[in-house]
Amino acid sequence: MGLSLSAGKNPLEEKNLIPALAILTVAAAAVQAAEGAAPLPDIWGEPGLVNLVTLISLILFGSGSALGVTLGRVLLVSFFEGTFLSPVFYTLLVSGVASAAVMILLYRPLGVLSPVWVGVAGGFSYNLTRLLSVYLQTAVPPSILKQFLLLAAAGAAVGAVNGYLSARGAIVLTRFSPRRIYLGSSSPRRIEIMRKRGVPVIVISPGINEGPPLKGENPADYASRQAEEKLRAIAGYLRPPGILITADTVVECGGRILGKPSGEDEAARMLRYLSGKTQRVFTAVEALNLRTGEKSGRVEVSELKMKDMTPEEVSNLKGRNLDKAGAYGIQSMRDRYVEWVKGSYLNIVGFPVAAVRDLIREVGG
Repeated sequence: MGLSLSAGKNPLEEKNLIPALAILTVAAAAVQAAEGAAPLPDIWGEPGLVNLVTLISLILFGSGSALGVTLGRVLLVSFFEGTFLSPVFYTLLVSGVASAAVMILLYRPLGVLSPVWVGVAGGFSYNLTRLLSVYLQTAVPPSILKQFLLLAAAGAAVGAVNGYLSARGAIVLTRFSPRRIYLGSSSPRRIEIMRKRGVPVIVISPGINEGPPLKGENPADYASRQAEEKLRAIAGYLRPPGILITADTVVECGGRILGKPSGEDEAARMLRYLSGKTQRVFTAVEALNLRTGEKSGRVEVSELKMKDMTPEEVSNLKGRNLDKAGAYGIQSMRDRYVEWVKGSYLNIVGFPVAAVRDLIREVGG
């Protein structure tokens, strides 16, 4: 069975991209001009808050847009201030392009570095290149170079602020991005994992009832079917562009497949059954490119062994994780109740980041 989606470019989205980038460029120029007008002692002393707009452009629209916004704001500022082709212009150009290039090289959706660390690297390179540019153009006395550590620390601190604010700002603005990602899940853990790694997802609840496994259905097929059903339930309500991600997690122990408990009594039975046993956690992930209709899926498997739990511990846990397969959440009980883990920890949480990142690439994200 295939998903019925209209392929091809959406002219409305293409038209919206240009004004969005124009607004970001003007905003970046305004921040740059405000920093330049601030009562700071030297040209290299600007805080670098302008990188906030660059990083938002990078997250929402990609590397080409981030570089375009950077070049555009430098040209705008130099034009209105009458500094085109002056030392000030070259300092703005070198520091802007250098910091943008560093952030472009380091930022990857669901990558190792969060936007905060990307912002730190961008802020550090911004201040460093400004200092070097001023030194080379004006022959600043060598004693000024002693400020390097202070400027590097200040740039990194401002960069951390930029990274944090860019991640929050991108969440608000992601609906304007042609690279938007829809997450078909109501799981707070999956939403948090995506956003902490620099992916400002649009959250949509699948709104379906997760039924029991079919007769003879194995855990991997059951999880895949559930993730596929969530995908189908949501895809028809969305218009391109964008990528839709859905997932489903189940626990298998001793041949039994455990989904979410229906209430505290079933949760207590699940926990008593899992106590002291080795179990496997299956998470199926599906990705769909809304523009092209290309779809891909994957199932990740991890193992863990639960420690023996007392009746008191079961009673304490039974009402805490009614929204989780197996009635437990490893992130809140790992040290106390879990003896060992094999495989992806995030897969047990319910969202294997490496698999999601690969699927997004496979469908053209």
